[in-house]
Amino acid sequence: MNRLNKKIRLIFIPFLTISIAFIGVYTLLDWFFVIKIELIKINNVFWHVLISLILSWIPILIWLRPRTRLLDVTTRRKKPYIIIQLFACYLMVATTSFAQYYLVTTTGKLTKLSSINQLDINHPTMYYEVEHQYADTDRVGTKSTSYISHDKGGNHIQVDMFCVCPLYNSKQKETIADSIAGYSFNVKRFVASKGKFVEDKTKDSLRLNQSPSINYPKAWLGIHYSSRISTQISQEEQLIKQYKFYDRSERDFKLKNSENFVYLRNITNDFSSQKYIAAAIDTKLYNNEEPPLLLEPEFNSFDHRSGPSFECACGSFLLFAFLAFIILVFQPLDEEKLAAFIEKQNQKMGVF
Repeated sequence: MNRLNKKIRLIFIPFLTISIAFIGVYTLLDWFFVIKIELIKINNVFWHVLISLILSWIPILIWLRPRTRLLDVTTRRKKPYIIIQLFACYLMVATTSFAQYYLVTTTGKLTKLSSINQLDINHPTMYYEVEHQYADTDRVGTKSTSYISHDKGGNHIQVDMFCVCPLYNSKQKETIADSIAGYSFNVKRFVASKGKFVEDKTKDSLRLNQSPSINYPKAWLGIHYSSRISTQISQEEQLIKQYKFYDRSERDFKLKNSENFVYLRNITNDFSSQKYIAAAIDTKLYNNEEPPLLLEPEFNSFDHRSGPSFECACGSFLLFAFLAFIILVFQPLDEEKLAAFIEKQNQKMGVF
């Protein structure tokens, strides 16, 4: 029991302290620089995973590694201190990532609007609740992607479909400008001068070449569809399944009723926003000069917007902490290293 108390005091408690400090400091900095003053743009949880994965090894190598090396490694092929360090890294990365998603979703502002035209593109918020809106599913743009993915179950084809359509206050009447949107014209007017016809380059003539007025939307509605297709079937069957998936996704998108949307989530800076923009450009109604907002419909209550992220953060912390504790219970200490470490700590305390 005395040895277990030493392992808890010298290794496990610092393991928890370092992990909690890292998660707390990272979350505080993320809240201030990313959410509060918006100095840094982090568009997706993936970047939080990557950044925390790199930064987590700084406190692990500086403060935790010397303590985990107190374990006896002479009787084991696999070095237990490396496993504990990996568990500390997994704990920090998983808990931090879930915590940032929970932080972003819970602190995001909900703006209530009576119509889509009230959107302030220059001062966007995370969520919107719009009283009057119309999703123009007659003008749908799509962007499809596919790639080979590998996992324990074998190889499969990951297919994705990004569907968008303009958001207006009400149904729009199709105009000539809308029907010829995306087409360019080169109109020349000729006038008689000294018995010859020459090109008229006056202002009145140049007006003929101006683009027709198009009713660009201030916001776009986007939904992401995804599916997996096994590579064990023939290529012909794979293509058939892909086309059926694309067709089914587009038909489902066109049947969406904007009256069923509980609220809209701003995905303009999301990791997949470029796919939505490519789909919007396909409709010839996307305004590059004044990029509109990309909004994703949510059908659940606003109170449940963060999902199980908080529970996942707590669960991942407890899981990896428990696994590290189990290793410490069954792994003995190296008495020589322990004595040298305690002596070194006493010398440091003596200096102060």
